[in-house]
Amino acid sequence: MNQLLISLVLLAVFSGYAVAHAPQTFGGYRFVVGFLVEPAWSGVKNGLDLAVSNATNTSQAITGITTLRVDVKYLSETLTKTRTMNITSVSGSPGKYKADFVPTRPGIYNFRIYGTMRNADNSTLNVDLEYSCGPGAYGCVLDIADYQFPDVLPDIKTVYSTALEAKTAADNALKSKASDATTMTVFALTQLLVVVLALLF
Repeated sequence: MNQLLISLVLLAVFSGYAVAHAPQTFGGYRFVVGFLVEPAWSGVKNGLDLAVSNATNTSQAITGITTLRVDVKYLSETLTKTRTMNITSVSGSPGKYKADFVPTRPGIYNFRIYGTMRNADNSTLNVDLEYSCGPGAYGCVLDIADYQFPDVLPDIKTVYSTALEAKTAADNALKSKASDATTMTVFALTQLLVVVLALLF
């Protein structure tokens, strides 16, 4: 009974989390922004989810937008980093647009959507909107390690750093023209490690 109650509570929490998006009205249009998958987890493929509709009739999707871009900004106490991406339409979903990426760290991700749109009267609308994750908007990225069980898997950065260091060590050993069996064994095992990590991640 307790397990059922906990499951229902978690379902309710995450269901509410999943539909959390941030709307803004601008130039006669309604722009709704969030993550493609919510809650968003670090190390898991996700992306910008954008829906554009008529501001007064939200059932009227706005299609054919091809000139908008998004600046994805990651913010933390030790790092601020921005990447610009193209926004593309979602096939089969009129008025829906996206920009795929993998949030590699948990924390705050802000979106700035900008560019131009063509109005029905053929005039140009300059768009420049900013969105921040948090209460009342879309959720910030959660640390997937907090929810892994029974083992906590290494993050992507650690995996590739380990593989790169191992490969570098093996390459250096080969460059020294060492020909003993131990060096060749290390090289073979290192290459196998790189292949296995690539298959897993």
